[in-house]
Amino acid sequence: MQEQPLVTLTRERLLLHGQVYFEPGASTLPGTSSVLDELARVLLEHPGLPRVIIEGHTDTGGSDAVNQRISLARAESVLRYLVQKGVPASRLEARGFGARRPASSNATQEGREHNRRAELRLLLGEPAPPPPSPTQAPPD
Repeated sequence: MQEQPLVTLTRERLLLHGQVYFEPGASTLPGTSSVLDELARVLLEHPGLPRVIIEGHTDTGGSDAVNQRISLARAESVLRYLVQKGVPASRLEARGFGARRPASSNATQEGREHNRRAELRLLLGEPAPPPPSPTQAPPD
């Protein structure tokens, strides 16, 4: 029996078959992530893919301001993880959405756990910037 891949690349999308979840109030990744490792591999193998937006989310616990800060910090943690795996930071963008886009109901513990997550989306129509050429001088 063949296992389902962690990341599937189609003509229009990059689909993750798994999420990146966080503990309540935490923005650090709980260690290595096979989904993010596979995502980094796919991004490195396909340098022409559009930019990737990393979306951080929270449950409804805490104030809007705190949730916004934590959700952005979660997205930035994922961004740093991918950069450490060799993905150029110029191909990634972190955004925090707080509790505004729940994946599940916040009425249950399980729903709240699903809402503390990071998701990744392709920014279609906006290709990744070309890498700097070796002869190009760095900007002042």
